[in-house]
Amino acid sequence: MLQRSERATTTIASAGFLWLIPQNAPTLKNATPNQQGRFNDAYSEFLRRLSAHGGNNPCAKLFGGLDNALKTLGKTNFAARSVSGGVAETKGSTIRIDPTKAFMDTSGSVSITTGYAYEGGQFTSLTIMLGNVEAAAFILAHEFAHRSNVKGFDQNDANITTLGGTQMDFAGARNNEMIRAACFSERTPQ
Repeated sequence: MLQRSERATTTIASAGFLWLIPQNAPTLKNATPNQQGRFNDAYSEFLRRLSAHGGNNPCAKLFGGLDNALKTLGKTNFAARSVSGGVAETKGSTIRIDPTKAFMDTSGSVSITTGYAYEGGQFTSLTIMLGNVEAAAFILAHEFAHRSNVKGFDQNDANITTLGGTQMDFAGARNNEMIRAACFSERTPQ
């Protein structure tokens, strides 16, 4: 079994640089084997998006470039544990994923809110539908943006506002739209 520092890597070249892309996800502390499996799949999907086109893509650029993103990922810890009021959270260098919520969903698809529209005197959510692994990778990217202090990403995005009977998280939706536009742009909010 490979230890964290011995993870298998793939080398990619772009713009005169060589990067070692980890092939194996790090350990998700306190996870069951099934939870670790979902985390592995989500981590791989996130890395695939980060490293597309040799790292010359909007997703890598959002995180300050592929090299910066990989360095920060290498210094990030991951844990499965209950998260109050959210799907996941970032505390210092640790991303905590709630194993009872959307990251581990097995229904086939997950809806992610990326904004709100105001029409006819009412707010409606703008969402994208993602498969379970894609949704987990999206959640991972969202938390990694907190961890990476991405410019323009609201660190306090768990504030729910109720307007006209509709609960909304404007900051969370704005953050999600940043992730969608950079890393999941093939999905159009509906």
